[in-house]
Amino acid sequence: MRRQIAGGAAPKVSVVSKQVTVRGITILNLAMLERNQRVEVLELNSNQIDYAGAQSLATALPSTLTLLDLDGNQVGDSGASTLAAAWPAALKRVHLNINQIGDYGAKAIGSNLPSTLTVLFLQANLIGDDGAQAIGSGLPRTLVELHLDKNRFGDAGAMAIAANLPSTLTTLGISGNRIGNDGAQALAARLPMAAIVTMYFYGNKVGDAGAQALASTLPRSMVTLYLHDNQISDYWKQAVRDMWAGRNERLLV
Repeated sequence: MRRQIAGGAAPKVSVVSKQVTVRGITILNLAMLERNQRVEVLELNSNQIDYAGAQSLATALPSTLTLLDLDGNQVGDSGASTLAAAWPAALKRVHLNINQIGDYGAKAIGSNLPSTLTVLFLQANLIGDDGAQAIGSGLPRTLVELHLDKNRFGDAGAMAIAANLPSTLTTLGISGNRIGNDGAQALAARLPMAAIVTMYFYGNKVGDAGAQALASTLPRSMVTLYLHDNQISDYWKQAVRDMWAGRNERLLV
């Protein structure tokens, strides 16, 4: 691992599916610090990085880092909190899918999101309403993609996200949660003020009232909407389809 970046400038470091543990992170840290490496992309997804590894990594995150990918590890709440506190100001993309992050970690993330962030992945974690509210409150105005699919939040979390939806956002992923009509209605009210092109909203608890609100506010900018596997009657499924008619784009309801 040291040889991978010790010979000069190294804008990208990628160590994927290598079962990297704390010792590996320590070696990586030394390599990045050894010659003041200007690392911009750090990919360490699908390893065995837990809290101790995250804590070690946080001490050496380069100030030049723009992308951090730790998908498929085990950093948990404590690791997420430690990393969030150490994020460099230049960071634009964060990938923390499948990391056992709950509300405590999500609160730390929401409180420390860099103002330059454009993409945030937190799919398949354990984030409930408290965590989603914190993330919603901290969304930077530069955000383009937000992926919170397969977590545990409901209407309260969705309403907080809706209240602070950046006008720059083009992709919103909130499928596989517990969002009902109140959350759907809050999001529907904000859709005309956002630039959302793609929305993943399937596998929630949205009923007819939520579908009605969404159908009446679908922006012309939206070209992909996944709304299936909710609790919408056939009547309102058809109503959404009718609203969508003429777009010739992708709709699942």
